Amino acid sequence: VKLTGTPYFACWAMFRCMFLIAGVAASWFGAAFRAAHAEVPPPALKGSADCWMGSMSPALCCDVRNSLQGDSRCWDETFTFEACCPEEAELVNAEIEKSCWVGSLGEARNMCCDIRKSLRGDSACWGDRFTFETCCRAEAAFVKSAPTDSCWYGDSQPSVCCDLRKGFRGDGRCWDNLFSFELCCPAQALQAASMIEDSCWVGVLSPRTCCDMGKGPRGDDACWNDAYNFEACCTPKVFAALELEHIQDTCWAGVDRTVRDQCCDIKAGLGGVRECWNGPYNFQNCCFEEMRTVKGFADNCW
Repeated sequence: VKLTGTPYFACWAMFRCMFLIAGVAASWFGAAFRAAHAEVPPPALKGSADCWMGSMSPALCCDVRNSLQGDSRCWDETFTFEACCPEEAELVNAEIEKSCWVGSLGEARNMCCDIRKSLRGDSACWGDRFTFETCCRAEAAFVKSAPTDSCWYGDSQPSVCCDLRKGFRGDGRCWDNLFSFELCCPAQALQAASMIEDSCWVGVLSPRTCCDMGKGPRGDDACWNDAYNFEACCTPKVFAALELEHIQDTCWAGVDRTVRDQCCDIKAGLGGVRECWNGPYNFQNCCFEEMRTVKGFADNCW
């Protein structure tokens, strides 16, 4: 039975009050309650008024003097600061956006928030709490809504423009300097990116050669052509694999084989000899033969 309506909201809010008042005991009870009622989805908020009951009030929960998210004890996955305190959330977000550009000229914002560079503006601008989403809110909202609100008119429709049978970027005639395949066809863009990434490396083209940023900020320019470019092929997954290869290649550089065998000896424990390891130079990365043996044991346990 799917519970909806005012009684369900009242019940849900009552439990939230219990969580706030009861502290640790309520946390345990909440976990048990969610486990016992996992099949019942949380209510969909129709407005911020649905958030409040009893001691749970805007005065308590939305006070940004407590933190930029108000009183964190009030919130869960459904009842969030943004959903329940929209005016305060807008005030906080506006002030955070202003702080992004303190001491800079207006031209800096235009350069960083330019979605013609990418759907997150200029990636060189962002770090820590300064992100495209927090510093370029109007542009971020446009990127989110464009596929349904702005991209399509007349004969330019998703069925025509997003068709991957016409190429990795759909129908090229649909796009201009602002409205791109990536902006207007996000689902197909993800599919195309996966297809490109899976077919980047053939013959003499390899990540080690092409993604080497010692040759330039976009690796080896001789490797790239149209859809096959640095951004599409040299993904975080590829760089993680290159880093792992480097670690594995240098684990035992200048070390006698007997030292390796001693460190990787699973008779000393499932992680070999712990004193041998430091940071990424660990049993999983440096003892891949023994790691396969351990995984084989684990696969046949049951």
